[in-house]
Amino acid sequence: MQTTTIGVAALLALSAVSFPADPSCSVEVKLRLVPTQAKKAAQALKDDKPKIGKVLLYDTPSLTLLDQGVILRVRSGNEQDLTVKLRPADPGPLNKMLEKTPGSPSCEADILSNGSSQRSFGEKKEPFTKEAPTSGQAFQSELDPAQVNLLKVGKSNVPWEKVRRFGPVSVTEWSSKKHGGFGKITVEQWNWPGGELLEISTKTDEAGAANTEKGLRAWVANNQLTLDADNRGKVATYLRSAPKN
Repeated sequence: MQTTTIGVAALLALSAVSFPADPSCSVEVKLRLVPTQAKKAAQALKDDKPKIGKVLLYDTPSLTLLDQGVILRVRSGNEQDLTVKLRPADPGPLNKMLEKTPGSPSCEADILSNGSSQRSFGEKKEPFTKEAPTSGQAFQSELDPAQVNLLKVGKSNVPWEKVRRFGPVSVTEWSSKKHGGFGKITVEQWNWPGGELLEISTKTDEAGAANTEKGLRAWVANNQLTLDADNRGKVATYLRSAPKN
């Protein structure tokens, strides 16, 4: 796996990000780190009591939903929810939905390691304490009205009969409530047979997005952490490496 070590000045130069102008969307800056640096990152956060959980994802064997920007997920352990999340190429219809009913669905702009901004819209069913659905049709039967409406407005074409379950992925999370000028920094490690990834993130708002993105990059460099050359999101990384049987 390729990795890249970048100095503070170079990291700050990568920050030419186009941030969302819509204040109804929160912002989360996400950077991929070399997976073997989980312990080092946790020590930098001074967190020796990680939270443990599992993630299950749902898609077709050919990843039809991922290609559409549709994420179907069940989390257990520290967080318990059944989630529908959309990352549409055209966010227009969902932006209009937000204008009519602010806060429904939730809206978040992810700022990724390569400097790109990706807007997502989601609806969670929580707490979800049932046994995780074993098929797409079983997942569909658990959707609440808000999730059904989100898929409808987003014009998502989900072939439920072809959707299957991927995982579980083991998740370990370290965090700090306040650290280095940030409200909270989170380090999340995903492990599955044959693969792993590590992500560091922090949340902010539209007004503080640029400074937060620069600050997190500088914090990574100052703590001698190494950015991973793979800057894809967690879901895409896992699904594209998972067995497609």
